[in-house]
Amino acid sequence: MFHQLEALVIDRDVSMVDLKARSSSSCMLISARKPGPVSARVFSHSPSRPAKWMCGSISRWQEPVGGTGGCGMVHPNVLKAVGIDPEVFSGWAFGFGIERIAMRKYGISNIRQFVENDIRFLRQF
Repeated sequence: MFHQLEALVIDRDVSMVDLKARSSSSCMLISARKPGPVSARVFSHSPSRPAKWMCGSISRWQEPVGGTGGCGMVHPNVLKAVGIDPEVFSGWAFGFGIERIAMRKYGISNIRQFVENDIRFLRQF
């Protein structure tokens, strides 16, 4: 069991630039860092696979929450399937697991600890 945060934006003239801008601000929030030299990079391995977005600086890049944060543009066929004209509208989406944020912040090594109901684990919060 896990919880996932997802974002979906559909509008006129939406592009990867918008996705990168939102990813950068999300990186600052997820990393619990003050605004500064933190930004996002979007890596795509092939057109058929979602990209990964990573947070970091010039010297060090990492996945935002210790796991894959998938992102990418919404395929025009998906827009057509829900009655949205892909010639007028476009969109992007991203998602990641909420527990991964807490794992990174508190140094938790195993996601199963969240659902095992071990009182020793729970008391530390």
